[in-house]
Amino acid sequence: MKAALLRSRLQQLIAQRNGYLVLAAGLLLLSILLSLMVLRLIGHERVIITPPVVHRTFWVDHSEVSPEYLAEMTTFFAQLRLTVTPSSAPFQHETLLRYTDSAHYGELKNELVAETHHLLQSHISLAFYPTRVEADAKHLQARIEGDLYSSIGNAPAKPIRITYRVTYRYSEGRLLLQTFEEISSKTQE
Repeated sequence: MKAALLRSRLQQLIAQRNGYLVLAAGLLLLSILLSLMVLRLIGHERVIITPPVVHRTFWVDHSEVSPEYLAEMTTFFAQLRLTVTPSSAPFQHETLLRYTDSAHYGELKNELVAETHHLLQSHISLAFYPTRVEADAKHLQARIEGDLYSSIGNAPAKPIRITYRVTYRYSEGRLLLQTFEEISSKTQE
């Protein structure tokens, strides 16, 4: 009788052990599956950015930005560079340089220093009103067209319709300015 009781108890323990082994194997399989999913998702996150003033929604992820983001940043950079007075130019240009790619920093800084010096010497104030922005997210470029109003002292000059090309580098979640160059301009009547 003791042998039958021991056999019965041994069978229960073996069945219990087998149940726990199946449970452990299932949990191990689930852990491996979840680990593979996490590894697959690394670097594929998309960050939704909502700054205080935004005209359109946009997104960025680890290697790309939306065309809307390029357009918004191009408009922001154009305002920093082209809507200036002799007193605001140093601050605005310094802010623009914080967003500049290190490989192009020296070149752009020299341009901005020369512009600031010219604005101060000639007492020129500029106001840029964008009319159109075209963004190419694939090549990280944008074209911005608008009207540039200027005044020398208190005398306003004729507005100029001007177009700039802005190129960027995207690195570790930051959009860095590489070039900001004029590509066309014409005086408006």
